[in-house]
Amino acid sequence: MYILHLSDIHYRRELGRRKEADRGRADGEDKQHESGGRLAGPDGYQAMLSAMQNPLVFLDDCLDRAARDWKTIDLVVITGDLTEDGTAEDYRCLKHHIRERVGDIPLVVTLGNHDNKRSFREGWLEEMGSAPYNTIRWVGGTAVIAFDTSVQGVPDGRMDDRQAAWLERALDAVGRNPSILVTHHHLLPEQGQIPPLPESGKLLSLIGNSGVCLILCGHTHHHHAGQAAGRSCHVADSLSFCGDDMGGGQVRFQEKYGFNVYRMEDGMVRMCRSETFANGRILGTLTF
Repeated sequence: MYILHLSDIHYRRELGRRKEADRGRADGEDKQHESGGRLAGPDGYQAMLSAMQNPLVFLDDCLDRAARDWKTIDLVVITGDLTEDGTAEDYRCLKHHIRERVGDIPLVVTLGNHDNKRSFREGWLEEMGSAPYNTIRWVGGTAVIAFDTSVQGVPDGRMDDRQAAWLERALDAVGRNPSILVTHHHLLPEQGQIPPLPESGKLLSLIGNSGVCLILCGHTHHHHAGQAAGRSCHVADSLSFCGDDMGGGQVRFQEKYGFNVYRMEDGMVRMCRSETFANGRILGTLTF
């Protein structure tokens, strides 16, 4: 089974209106945006987002590259931050765009700290509610467990007792069958410059004797390959921007995007490949 791992799209329809205009810059034109100087506070973050090209440009580029390089993709996973605090219509438009591109390939998503559960359920699932989005989907003989560690506006995420109990029940239901755990927040300190899920130790202890053989995360906007609880644990690049800690409370943001591809056979990860693309556009330096 070939798995395409995408993450952190941060989509908003207002960015979608710039899609065609942005396509000409995706390969590196306009290297330095006029707002690439120092920014501060929430307004600075919004200015950085306004400077960013439409992430659908990067999404489409990654899908084109994956289709060209890999004859078969059996599963597409998106590990959260589908939108940037999006509305129901944002989720509806994003899902329609992705479905047009990937067709009937199984698609599994989880939510991140910039996702709105109520808007997601209304726009993506066509239902009402604001409960955490936890699911189990079987793809062939593999269980794909989407586990929601997100709390909107809480960067590091949370796994409360109710969520931990759901994961424990899900792992019991799946048993020793090969499984993939999909969640937004990374679980290891070395996976990023920002803190991992606070309850990552408890989460990893829950999967100790399960059939989980692959853990897929997002959140950091930088790809990473490692081991967690004896399992392959991977983070994918974002499809929007990345931040680099410059010290002194300053973070420099630039456009960088990418994807991961994995091959699983007989419950084992036989291959992993990460593709990263940077066009050199600096979006700004924020002081926190």
